[in-house]
Amino acid sequence: MGGLICDGADQSQFQDNSSDLLPKGNDAEILFSISEENRLKLQEGYELAVKSADIDGNKLYSELYKNGRMIGSRIIIPSNDIADTFVHPRPETGDGHKIAVHLKNVFRGVVYDIVTIDGVYQTSKIHPHRIQLNESDLKTIASGMPLELEEGYDLVLHSVDIDGNKARLDLRKGEEVIDSQLILPANQIYDTFLYSRPGTSQEIRVHFKNAFRGANKNLVTIDHIWQNSEENPDLVLINDSRSLTITTEMPLSLDEGYELTAQSVDIDGDKTYLELSKNGEVVSSQVVIPANEVDDTFIYSKPGTSQEIRVHFKNAFRGANKNLVTIDHIWQNSEKNPDLVLINDSRSLTIATEMPLLLDEGYELTAQSVDVDGNKTYLELSKDGEVVASKVIISANEVADTFVYIEPGTQKELIVHFKNAFRGAEGGFATIDRISQ
Repeated sequence: MGGLICDGADQSQFQDNSSDLLPKGNDAEILFSISEENRLKLQEGYELAVKSADIDGNKLYSELYKNGRMIGSRIIIPSNDIADTFVHPRPETGDGHKIAVHLKNVFRGVVYDIVTIDGVYQTSKIHPHRIQLNESDLKTIASGMPLELEEGYDLVLHSVDIDGNKARLDLRKGEEVIDSQLILPANQIYDTFLYSRPGTSQEIRVHFKNAFRGANKNLVTIDHIWQNSEENPDLVLINDSRSLTITTEMPLSLDEGYELTAQSVDIDGDKTYLELSKNGEVVSSQVVIPANEVDDTFIYSKPGTSQEIRVHFKNAFRGANKNLVTIDHIWQNSEKNPDLVLINDSRSLTIATEMPLLLDEGYELTAQSVDVDGNKTYLELSKDGEVVASKVIISANEVADTFVYIEPGTQKELIVHFKNAFRGAEGGFATIDRISQ
């Protein structure tokens, strides 16, 4: 991608070049800043202004001007194809010198933004046939922390978009920015933290099932941990497949002085930034992208008994004033007499977060929080006031577009069908296309 910069303070330096190149059919790319004032100068008095981008950064509103007067406007939806490699200079220059950096994923956090790099290649500017860097090891860089290259070059993460899928990178030589590009990595599922101490056969593997970002708490679910010894690789220290939910910044203690900490969950609640430390010193960091697959049933069994509690969640809802979950099946048998079924209820029930669902034998299930996207729910099960289990549930959230009410003891029925819903800056709307009563 790119080579020309057309934004902010740099605009005056590069704008004339872009005006000369584009009308001639050149395919050079321009990194163009979106603002009310900034316009792409074309020929014969035309100017194109990209006035704004939507909140996800996937659509653009543009206006065309001729001699200062607006003559047309349009909403543009770019294809946003995967473009996961920063390449400098552009191939069409014919320059034998090359810098190529491959991005695996992008992470947008509250405190810092991060990109994962899994390939760096550089040839010399002075001797283009001389390879100076050819690395494929995994590394992460945060905003403001440059990736140092050879011959005075470094690559800096300038910013990450709101969705956490795209990154702007600046290539500097000394203090001068010589190239800027927007990079869109594949951001594919990468759900296992892997670490091996250099020079040993030791390995630590931690598999992440899902991530959750809530209003008051961020969580990750781990469902497998494996670790062998540094000094004796044949000795397996941990091999645990139990499900475990931990909050961010709460270290997961491993053996031989290691701790793994989920430092942050991204804005959408889909990615997690992890740091592994040994005896207090960080030795590795990675961004993990769990599969976040549908897992819509809370299941609990008291250890040492055949008792079971099963609660199925149909959907979750995050609103401006209220967060809700819909339950459509509850099943519970007794701790002391497992053959005794206490609850077997398939009626639909909608409850608000922090409102306990009362079960039998002193149990209560509470939806503590719904995530930012309204797809996941963090649940806690307590017995006699003490939390005994917790879990993140991901409901299928399948289409359920009809409100149906039947008055008990009668055949009176009310049916309202909803076609679509819309949430704008000033309020929400719903389209109803059928009412039957």
